[in-house]
Amino acid sequence: MAVDVAIREALAARLATLAISPALPVAWENVRFEGPDHGWVEAQIFRSGKTRLGNSTRHRHFGFMQVTVVAPREIGAVKPDEIAAAVAEHFPVDLRLPAGGREVRVTSEPALATGLSDESWWRVPVTVPFELYD
Repeated sequence: MAVDVAIREALAARLATLAISPALPVAWENVRFEGPDHGWVEAQIFRSGKTRLGNSTRHRHFGFMQVTVVAPREIGAVKPDEIAAAVAEHFPVDLRLPAGGREVRVTSEPALATGLSDESWWRVPVTVPFELYD
């Protein structure tokens, strides 16, 4: 299995086990999605790079997954922030996820950004950094 696919599948499988109430569907990049009125989460994988480990044939693949909590505007920031915190807690530092015979590891605490408003929604991004060695 390609490394990038293994990373995506491992992180997606973990995100799918997030238990919050009400349950929020996940919108992945380049997949048709109609969000419900009560909100959803958006997920994107950003591959930051690949570095060779010394003179070996091994590599470190690294990047981050951005999970954005999307909530209706004007409901306040507390509930979206609570959901974002639950996302962060679901991906603790040093979490190791099986990935096609390898492991994806969360390299540091996920970071919650300040909420942002657009025309209809309040968005709270959560950044989950990761790495995989092959």
